[in-house]
Amino acid sequence: MTDLDTPDSVADPVVISSRGGGVSLIWLVPVFALLLGAGITWQYYGNLGPVITITFESAEGVAPDATRVRYKHVDIGKVVEVGLDPNADEVVITARIDKKAQHLLGSETRFWIVKPRAGIGGISGIGTILTGAYIDTDPGGAPGATVFTGLEEPPLTPLSRPGLRIVLKSKAASSVRVGSPVYYRQIKVGQVDGRKFSDNFSMVEFDLFIQQAYASLISTNSRFWNAGGLDIKITAAGADIRTPSLESLVEGGISFDTPPHAGAGDRVGNGVEFLLFPNRESAFESSPSKKVRYLLYFDGSVRGLNPDAPVEFLGIPVGVVVGVDLSYDSKTYNVSIPVLVEIDPLLLFGEQLDNEEAHLRIARLVRQGMKAQLKNANLVTGQLLVELAMYPDEEIVGVVNDGDFLVLPTVPNAISQISERLEELVTKFGSLKIEPVLTEIQELAAELREFTASPKLKTLPQRIDQMASAVETLVEGKATGFVGTLSPDGELHDKLVAALSELRKMAESLRQLADTLEQKPNALIFGKSKSSPRTKPARSEYDRQ
Repeated sequence: MTDLDTPDSVADPVVISSRGGGVSLIWLVPVFALLLGAGITWQYYGNLGPVITITFESAEGVAPDATRVRYKHVDIGKVVEVGLDPNADEVVITARIDKKAQHLLGSETRFWIVKPRAGIGGISGIGTILTGAYIDTDPGGAPGATVFTGLEEPPLTPLSRPGLRIVLKSKAASSVRVGSPVYYRQIKVGQVDGRKFSDNFSMVEFDLFIQQAYASLISTNSRFWNAGGLDIKITAAGADIRTPSLESLVEGGISFDTPPHAGAGDRVGNGVEFLLFPNRESAFESSPSKKVRYLLYFDGSVRGLNPDAPVEFLGIPVGVVVGVDLSYDSKTYNVSIPVLVEIDPLLLFGEQLDNEEAHLRIARLVRQGMKAQLKNANLVTGQLLVELAMYPDEEIVGVVNDGDFLVLPTVPNAISQISERLEELVTKFGSLKIEPVLTEIQELAAELREFTASPKLKTLPQRIDQMASAVETLVEGKATGFVGTLSPDGELHDKLVAALSELRKMAESLRQLADTLEQKPNALIFGKSKSSPRTKPARSEYDRQ
């Protein structure tokens, strides 16, 4: 047995420990990978923008992960989900917006689906036929909004475009539509961007955009009216036909201006509301001053006087007729027709007045002789108007209080006055006894007819000519017994010549009288006609001496 075989010769084991502790470096690899993945995930989600929801009535052409959200044709997000609201009435589109574009999400930001469209304004969205539909953006308002209601039609004017945005309210839409032009003195300065009902559906609201260059034209005293369509109006002045431009005739339109009596007014900002009047006349008749009302009582018929008929002061419109009524007094059994008129102090006095001051000034005019009268505004249509004028020669009557309203004095209608005078003239003419006078004229005419038919009257001129010839014989000395007496130097020569001249004139006058009476027996009563020929009497050689 050797030394190696003995148990005492086996050496004890030696334990060697490694450096760096008990954790191996291999475990650092998964830890590093986990941290890297967390960082990438954090960076990914940190770069993601907010998620927004947009509600539309229809989502035609929109698909998740395919439809992009764009602003100025640059992608700022994409659609991640398309679904329905709980009531299945509308489509809810969920989109994620890039973080760099989240500042575009404001309280007034508008979204709409861009797709091919055709309308009166033209054709748009043709490019989406190849690329597909996308959602366009029009930013605006305070940032931070995430829920939006999409537009079914693209807006005509971006919110970023400088200009003035106001709201018009009207009882009816008439011919005004989205895209209708806005005119100032027939020059286009803006357009209608939107049209909708008010919250209680009592009014129609129009969103107007006015270009920045013309925004200063609108003030607190501006008036807007419907300028579209063909305006045909029958007024007291006759038929008024107005034809706008072809564009406003097809698409409708709105015009505005400031009435001369209203003043310049103050500048306005975005969101200011105005009323939309049906026409220019009603817009200009409206004024910020308070109207005052009076009652008028006219004698006679008021046929042709209708509500909205003008009230004029010396031909200048100062108000309108509010109503024409029939009143019956059961105590006195009197029937009257009160006419209620509304007078604008701004139009009458040129300045805004309160009711008390307006009544005082009108009462002062009445004390100076102002009265109301009905006048014909149009002889063809028979329409009337109320004319306020000064009548200082008439009896001065003050303003009377009738309880609810003050009463202005009136004078009869001019046509009524003429009719009354004609009736008086006819009455006076009927009271005359004309029959005896006509009888005497007829008897005188019969006597004249007998006188002109007498043979003696017809031979009288001939006998006078014979007498004149005899006298000429004497004057010429043919009668020998009177030669010395009738010679040119004789004392009877000149007297005979003058008598002969008068005798011939009388004969000619009698001849003309006989001819005239034969043609017109009543010439002695009514005179000889101006067209009757007048024969110049012949003159003898003695007349020419």
